[in-house]
Amino acid sequence: MGDYVVNPYIEVRKNDNVIIVRMYSSRKELKLTYDPALETLLSIGRQEDSTNWFSTISDKHHVSQKDYESALHSLLEVGIVVPRSATSNENQMLNRQDVFFTGAGFNGPEIRERLEHAKVLVLGTGGIGASLTQQLAMVGVRNFVLVDPDTVDLTNLNRTSMFRKKDVGKPKIEVIRTWIEERVDSSHVSTYRESISGSDDIVRILKQERPIDLIVDCMDQPSTEQTGIWVSTACWEHKIPHFIAGGYNYHGGSVGQTCIPDETACSNCHTLWLKEKNKFQDSGSELISRAKSGGSYYPLVSLVTSMQCAEIVKVLTGYSQPLFTDTQVEIDIESLELKLTEIKRHKNCTVCH
Repeated sequence: MGDYVVNPYIEVRKNDNVIIVRMYSSRKELKLTYDPALETLLSIGRQEDSTNWFSTISDKHHVSQKDYESALHSLLEVGIVVPRSATSNENQMLNRQDVFFTGAGFNGPEIRERLEHAKVLVLGTGGIGASLTQQLAMVGVRNFVLVDPDTVDLTNLNRTSMFRKKDVGKPKIEVIRTWIEERVDSSHVSTYRESISGSDDIVRILKQERPIDLIVDCMDQPSTEQTGIWVSTACWEHKIPHFIAGGYNYHGGSVGQTCIPDETACSNCHTLWLKEKNKFQDSGSELISRAKSGGSYYPLVSLVTSMQCAEIVKVLTGYSQPLFTDTQVEIDIESLELKLTEIKRHKNCTVCH
């Protein structure tokens, strides 16, 4: 058995024949049937070394080793008992994040370890791509593959805090690599200064950098629809989860979609459905000029990438179910309302059917 402790971030109460456990950080309340042996464990579990728990409980309540281990396993599953390392006060970069997840009833150190061992391929490091990469590094991802042909220009400085004036003219991917390596211990960042022109380019990088655990598509050339098809085509072939990162315009931001091969809709399905749902009635009208793409607004970039990062952490660690599968999520920056549109696999999709 490992070294455990009763979760210090929960409150335990007793009421008649029920033991009430409250996890305030996640607003969860668990009600357990009262058992005197359980009450003893919850009473001694923060002071007494876990190696002594069984002998103390067995002497007092005559509990068998098998029943004790079964009960301990159940308490670990719901976060009432946690590894002692999850409550460490060591001055480490991600200590507070471990505590955050532990307080919500999850295994903080285990989530951190899964993030540290994950490898993420980021295609495109503009406003969304750079900000999202920065956030993923901040939550503990150490291994990245970055692909982008461009250099930093002044307009990039209002969309991400990763670039500085001194970086103007430098390749974006090299500036980001330096930032990660200076901030994150034991990090490894591979860079490809090139444009992606089809799914074959993505497959080539996948083979060179395998294994890749997740791909994030932040490209917008020649179009977000086309790059999404390239990414989903490559990922469906190699069974790699991928995230089609969103964008933003004047009033709102699109968070993007989580695509899991053989389980969810792919990027092309989203494109087909959205074209049907957002179709304007153009019959009888003549096109005079097309609209240019919108500008950028840093608060909206931050909102979008924060939601994207939280979703990707779920996919990489499995601690909770991702929310953006088969769903289009949009944020209205004026009202701060979320609009959720359900999108299923499309019968006419040529990528995932």
